[in-house]
Amino acid sequence: MTRPSRSLTALAILAGLSARPDGASAAPRPGDLAQTVAAGEDGLEGPQPEADLNALIRLIADARDPGLRRDLLVGTLESLGGRRRMPMPSAWPSAAAKLADAPDAEARDLATRLALVFGDPDAFRHLRSVAADPAAPRADRVGAIEALARSRDDGLAPVLLGLLADPAVRAPALRGLAATDHEATPASILRAYPTLTPDERADAIGTLAARPGYALALIDAVGRGEVPRGEVPAAAIRALAGHTDSRVKEAMAKVWGAVRPSPAEKGDAIARLRRELTPEALARADRAHGRSVFARTCASCHKLFDAGGNVGPELTGAQRTNVDYLLANVVDPSAIVGNEYRVTVFETADGRVLSGIVRREDERSVTIQTATDLVQVPRSEVEARRPTAESMMPEGLLGTLGKDEVRDLVAYLAGPGQVPLPARADARAPGGGR
Repeated sequence: MTRPSRSLTALAILAGLSARPDGASAAPRPGDLAQTVAAGEDGLEGPQPEADLNALIRLIADARDPGLRRDLLVGTLESLGGRRRMPMPSAWPSAAAKLADAPDAEARDLATRLALVFGDPDAFRHLRSVAADPAAPRADRVGAIEALARSRDDGLAPVLLGLLADPAVRAPALRGLAATDHEATPASILRAYPTLTPDERADAIGTLAARPGYALALIDAVGRGEVPRGEVPAAAIRALAGHTDSRVKEAMAKVWGAVRPSPAEKGDAIARLRRELTPEALARADRAHGRSVFARTCASCHKLFDAGGNVGPELTGAQRTNVDYLLANVVDPSAIVGNEYRVTVFETADGRVLSGIVRREDERSVTIQTATDLVQVPRSEVEARRPTAESMMPEGLLGTLGKDEVRDLVAYLAGPGQVPLPARADARAPGGGR
């Protein structure tokens, strides 16, 4: 007889204790069940007797205590370790009907996530409907898109392509399209490109850089001038250069030439910028415009004055007033880089290329922070993994900016405090003032 997993056994014991009639003191504290499941050696990945899994599903459905039900659901999901699919237990359809009527919204959401792992067609249909419904709350629509993208729903791409005309959810739709390989995606994104906001354009380019077929369409559009070269973030250029597909490499060589500057070129660039960015030049800078440049090019990864992301180190306490220090770190960010900020390049079984920082990993999955998204990938789907000595901050950032943009950005970075954004943060076109 196959041995039940340690996780399922622990769940059954703890859930049984919580149901004892001799008082609430026997119930596990919130989170105990989730931690117990996550600590199990086997989780739900190993061989499972169907009776054990069905017993767990019934425990979840019949739990009268909302906290216990949530812990059971969280623990089960955590023990899956990022797994996208497993056979649906025979007890699930009746349990799903009960959980759909649960008064606790969090429990309903967790049950839907579990339903996706079990390949429940009703859950996929429901989430596609929510994602496409303009009358649904935006948070629900975004959650549906993200859940379907994580599950790599086969029917998701047509839904997301239809949402490119919907400003309310266009950004998550653009990011979600990176999880699918659909022949209509590159042309659809490029048709919508002129109507996108600066942030949406960054999402669009990130998705187009993620797969060889998409990348070829993006490089071609840059070569024809349909996508301005200056709007392609340095992180996307690095992702494009990281493809091992010979067609992408050839196209990159034709359109971009050498992507990485040589050490001598970096030294020349730093010396030139030192000559240009004199104290007098920085005194004439528009720091408000510099903040808008920071928001467009840096804020997705770095926080400054309590605004921005948490991918890279916070800049507020850095040696910002030292212009030489700033230039050395921006022009040559990989000269000195901590291990926690070094980039790893992943290739997945379905052809996607992910370039980013490894945030978490265990024997089942890897969680990768890219420039635009946090992506969990099951280890079984990782075909290649290439650690690099490069910083998450890409080289060539200043090369995508005009002279006024560089001056204003450096003045903002070196300034003593926060300044308001301009009335229109995108009032100046990218690359302006060359």
